[in-house]
Amino acid sequence: MSSQSEKGHAKNVANFTDLFNISKGFGSSYKPAYKELELAQVEPQLKEAEQLQKQLNDVSPSHTTAVARKDKAFELLDSRVTRALGIFAIGAPLAGQMRNAQTIANSIKGQGGKNYGKPKAAAEGEAAGKGRSNSHRSMDMRVENLYRLIAVFTDSGTYATNESELTLPSLTAYANELKNLSEAVVIAETPEADARKLRDAALYTDKTGLVDKGYAIKRYIRSAFGPESAEYRSVKHIKFSKPRKRK
Repeated sequence: MSSQSEKGHAKNVANFTDLFNISKGFGSSYKPAYKELELAQVEPQLKEAEQLQKQLNDVSPSHTTAVARKDKAFELLDSRVTRALGIFAIGAPLAGQMRNAQTIANSIKGQGGKNYGKPKAAAEGEAAGKGRSNSHRSMDMRVENLYRLIAVFTDSGTYATNESELTLPSLTAYANELKNLSEAVVIAETPEADARKLRDAALYTDKTGLVDKGYAIKRYIRSAFGPESAEYRSVKHIKFSKPRKRK
């Protein structure tokens, strides 16, 4: 989820806090007939939303760091595959081996119209509750194809290089690193996705969520005190927003 979106969620919590505190200042004049708008009923919900937002803030950095490490490692993949393929060609492999290696290399680099090439950016919250996202599956396929390419090199018996990062053991270690980093993203993603789901339910559940409660409280103040009253003017500027629902 983008940092801008997260700011929007945190802003909703902060704005509701402002609305709550201003409404509390009205004292006994604030007396909605609907029990769910009573401040004593609303306060625990606000405290819960604040706690859930804090929990999400606490777990998000681990996921962000895991993604950054994975992305940095994957930046080297295309170049390393291209260089290794060139080394392989120098050894004069059999024509079928070279074609096979070229096809696999193209798949890794997203060439040749394959569906499992470079991953597209995952949509916000895409992996929440759905296992690995399309982006993760694409990353997994690139790593799997790297293992396949290494196997072709190995089976040929002709692959040889003095460049340390292109040796078969180094390429295998690199593939293992990519696999481990991708798995680390999934592991870090789970607590973040769970925390976001709980936070979103607290804020955006229809009618009972904090944002809809905020709208309802503002409507009550406008109706109870009047649209030109000092009470309504003190809360009129407080805004809430809901994320767009994906189709």
